[in-house]
Amino acid sequence: MSDSLSRRQFLGKGTAVAGAVGVAASSLAARPSRATPQKFSANDKIAFGLIGAGMRGIPDAECALQVPGTELVMVAELYDGRLARCRELFGSQLAVTKDYQEMLARKDIDAVIIVTPDHWHKKMAIDAMEAGKDVYLQKPATWSWEEGSDILAVQKKTGRVIQVGSQGISAPYNKLIRKKIKAGEIGQVTMVECHNHRNSYIGAWYYPIPLDASPVTCDWERFLGPAPERPWSPERFFRWRNYWDYSGGLPTDLFVHMVTTVHHLMDVKMVQRVYSSGKLHRLFKDNREVPDQANAICDYEDFTLLLTCTGNNKHPVPYVSIYGTEGTLVIGRSGFTQYYEPPREDFSYTVSTWPEAQQEHYRHVKGLDEQGRPLAELLPEADPVDYEMDVEDSTVTHLRNFFHCVRTREKPIEDMKTGHLAATVGHMVNLSQKAGAPVHWDAEKEAVVG
Repeated sequence: MSDSLSRRQFLGKGTAVAGAVGVAASSLAARPSRATPQKFSANDKIAFGLIGAGMRGIPDAECALQVPGTELVMVAELYDGRLARCRELFGSQLAVTKDYQEMLARKDIDAVIIVTPDHWHKKMAIDAMEAGKDVYLQKPATWSWEEGSDILAVQKKTGRVIQVGSQGISAPYNKLIRKKIKAGEIGQVTMVECHNHRNSYIGAWYYPIPLDASPVTCDWERFLGPAPERPWSPERFFRWRNYWDYSGGLPTDLFVHMVTTVHHLMDVKMVQRVYSSGKLHRLFKDNREVPDQANAICDYEDFTLLLTCTGNNKHPVPYVSIYGTEGTLVIGRSGFTQYYEPPREDFSYTVSTWPEAQQEHYRHVKGLDEQGRPLAELLPEADPVDYEMDVEDSTVTHLRNFFHCVRTREKPIEDMKTGHLAATVGHMVNLSQKAGAPVHWDAEKEAVVG
């Protein structure tokens, strides 16, 4: 057994390792195995901590503070510069640490927002729940599909609230879209397409590296955590999405957002089969490992979902398109457009090759107009209808739902099971791409199979 595998198993069991993850024994001793959910009145403030203050973590905290009755009291982050930035943004009174266990040991913190590399999600979510904290867990919920059942088991045992952070599911126009689909306004849906394309090094996760980045300003050992041991690498620390040790690349970052939305709109729980392809075409900097382009065909019981992401082109394409036999819904970032597109038969293409007398007789017998269209089936024309909405940031809406559930103990819109299944579709895309063959979801065993 390799040293790195032994280390992964060791940390995965939650054992305190002072040198590797900096967990103090006193902190662990203070953590209850199960905490009675705190009751909040309408005027009570929910104190929360932020674990991971990067380019997504800080905006999540800012959005959380837009929800009335919330207070950020502590930040855990592994780069000194971001700890300093948090105090600039949120006040010098803010408690900061590089050891998230210090946050979990505080009894005055009710909930945590976890915005870290994917390989830490399982351990941090479980540690937080066992410490009596509710959890907002940035997507993807898991680093591997197998981790989902472990997190769900602890969530069930502790009774904590988990909201997974694919905020698009909370877009307010989704209610109207779901209603239209259920009412059959676009007929029978048989195909859905989703696209998220980029064409820049920043969009491809080559984020700027601070000029003071070093093992002194960055806690490399804590960053690695359950991942394999490696020498200090500022590229891996700040551009972690490019490496399999910490990320699932495009499928578990961008695809998961789209899959979560599609599951919600189409009212389905899980895919049946996934076949995918992916390749690293040109973005080879820093020994990048994950592809810069991914495509997938996802078969559900009643429809097929097509997913594409590329880091090599940004020609405008719809984010989500839902195709029905009577029309189409094209969904953007602030609304959607409904197209009325019923079937329209046209016999002229074939009939026009017949003699004129034969054509006229056929049109008379079959009830066709001069263009070869069935008179009895001619339907009215209708222009597309735009549904544009001036709404708040969907991240604020998503966090509003989370804090509401912290107060009421209701199930959030994207509970752990929902987030786990959406992430698993992303993991299936990666597994299919690596195997060069389809992979399937066994609904009875709740497992991915070849």
